Amino acid sequence: MHKRPARATALAASTFLLAGFIAFSSSAASAAPGDETGEWFTADARLGRDVASPTPPGTTQSRTVALDADTAVRAVVSTESLALAQPGERLIVPKAGDLALTLFDGERVSIEVTEVAVSLDVEGTDAMPTVEVIGHRWVDGAAAETAAFTFIPDESGRYALYGGIDRGVEPRVEIDQSSSGVVRLNELGHAAHDPSETDGVLSAPGSVPAPDPGEQTSRNRATATPATIDLLVGYVNSLGAATKAAVTQRVTETNTALVTSGVNIRVNLMSMAPVAYTQSSVGLSDDAQKLKKGDNGLDILHNQRDAVGADLIALIVPKSIGAWGWGFLPAAQGTPTLGVSVTAADRLDGFTLAHELGHNFGSDHDYAHSGKENIPFAFSYGHQVAGKARDIMSYDCPNVDCAQKAQYANPNVKFIGHPTIPSGTATADAARSFNLMAPVIANYRTKTTITRLSGGDRYETAATISRHGFSDPAKVATLVVATGTDFPDALSAAPLAAKLGGPLLLTHPSGLPAATTNEIKRLKPSKILVIGGTTAVPSAVESALKGLVVSGGSVQRISGDDRYTTSVAIGKYGWSASTTAFIATGLDYPDALSAGAAAGKLRAPVVLVPGTSAAVPATTSAYLTGIGTKTAYIAGGTTVVSSAIETALKSKHSVVRYAGSDRFNTSNLIAKAHHTKGGSVYLASGLNFPDALAGAVIAGRQEAPLALSPQACVLRTLNDVQRTIAAKEVVLLGGASLLSDAVGQGIIC
Repeated sequence: MHKRPARATALAASTFLLAGFIAFSSSAASAAPGDETGEWFTADARLGRDVASPTPPGTTQSRTVALDADTAVRAVVSTESLALAQPGERLIVPKAGDLALTLFDGERVSIEVTEVAVSLDVEGTDAMPTVEVIGHRWVDGAAAETAAFTFIPDESGRYALYGGIDRGVEPRVEIDQSSSGVVRLNELGHAAHDPSETDGVLSAPGSVPAPDPGEQTSRNRATATPATIDLLVGYVNSLGAATKAAVTQRVTETNTALVTSGVNIRVNLMSMAPVAYTQSSVGLSDDAQKLKKGDNGLDILHNQRDAVGADLIALIVPKSIGAWGWGFLPAAQGTPTLGVSVTAADRLDGFTLAHELGHNFGSDHDYAHSGKENIPFAFSYGHQVAGKARDIMSYDCPNVDCAQKAQYANPNVKFIGHPTIPSGTATADAARSFNLMAPVIANYRTKTTITRLSGGDRYETAATISRHGFSDPAKVATLVVATGTDFPDALSAAPLAAKLGGPLLLTHPSGLPAATTNEIKRLKPSKILVIGGTTAVPSAVESALKGLVVSGGSVQRISGDDRYTTSVAIGKYGWSASTTAFIATGLDYPDALSAGAAAGKLRAPVVLVPGTSAAVPATTSAYLTGIGTKTAYIAGGTTVVSSAIETALKSKHSVVRYAGSDRFNTSNLIAKAHHTKGGSVYLASGLNFPDALAGAVIAGRQEAPLALSPQACVLRTLNDVQRTIAAKEVVLLGGASLLSDAVGQGIIC
């Protein structure tokens, strides 16, 4: 191996030297020869240190070194930048410095950090952000080397480092940290042509369009703000943590290749989820077709794609059977149904995932190895130069090796390490194809934000929901307080609070909880409505509330002799006229919870009835007639609101009943009937009421549905609702003990 001479570099005062890791500030100056402080990996690990990582095939030499990744990551990215990470987002942040590292036999490499990005999984369960570090060594404006490093946190928030360095004409180096404090550097030789190197590609039907002449002048140039393509990765559940780490690093390498190639795309790894799927013995082509159709349980990935708004799906299966991977090519106008690929886990040690994603982005193989598929554009090919190099999309050159480089074909960008050889031609320009497809693919799905509103108990959760829905205290004049120990009074109070523009907060009979007190102090209301009698909300609590309204404010109690007359009293306070009203049983809470959000949207009351009774109470009937109700919506089937009540209502009003097979499906029927596309969807436990009470207020205020869900998964009918509404935000009401992260992900029961 040719060895480049060791480089000597000095450190400016702002340079970080931390536990064998070095990060240079942008102002670092050159130093006198012999300065040895510029090393990233400074010392071999002690003999006997257990390193569990296997040596990849084709390794020509290996070195085990000490590295504290938790210290190292903070030399690459600041604590302030780490704090900016948001669930489901890939955020480019400022670099903290550049890098230098020692590889083998004293060879030292300086890397200019080109891009740093932080991200959290869409569920927000990561203990710390994943950090991508993309770097280059430039010579006369061309990339002589590229580097892709990923700091991946474990469940406790401790980091491990993975990396890959494309060294141009020198063998590639990969970095793996499977043991704390120790990393292994593996130099991989340029392997001879492997006849099994193959994958499959299918394309959308249609002719190849000509490019827009207007893009000719700007092709192959990445803009300041790259398009983000959101990726959902499913992996067969027999694969474990090593596969997840490998996928994360391969995504960083894909992004590095996109940067190097001047492509206006970045891949955002939104989520990785295990799937109960048995790999096809026929081959990866069969797996790809099943994934496209959602067969054999793979529909779960399509449901998750819709739930979180992922543009593409990649499935990782254990073995390469018949191919290393399989991907679909889109038409120029975009083909969302073909935004899927399959990659074999036993081939994740190379560029296979980047290759299959390249098909999804719009590139075929190099022309010689293409099947002459329908490609998005006439130039949607990879490129190879015999005996020199090839891009990610190309197969090896016939009869002579050409090393695969971490880049996509672009005639305006040279092959890494080959400053005189373009990586593409006018007829082999994958980068140009990607840049044209970027805005199309990035809009295959609308990204869904997942927000969880929860606290230590129901009172804190209600206060958290209030802060979320009513962030500006100046806009809240009136708020509502009800007991948190029972549901009837608050069921009718939720749409009232939505109509009045204030939250519903909960109290305990023994006293006003601190969370409720603090939230009222923040809002400074001029009026507080207390719902229910003194058994539900004692006089002592009412007195405490009087001390929390602004000067000149008031506290008013709304109550009746029972839950039904209290419901009517709430209605009379809020509605002197309403052409619509929701009718729900006062004997249980689920149906009225869902009705509360829909009623809030319509600015209509929810009126409780004794559901199993044979008649509507006289006071209730008189109230509905008095406010001019034309349409009464019944929430629930005949077992919860009797046929006799429906018949009585029909004698005076038009009646629509929403009756699902259970509380969850009734909830979904109401959501579908009364809510349109966009906005938010609020999800609450169908097995407990407190969190949903406060949530129904802001859902109604925002004209968003509140749907009920089991704890561990999403019913297919709810997934249908989410597809229909195409919400931009899913809000989980309550902690994970009530609604698991899987509910936010859209995982089907």
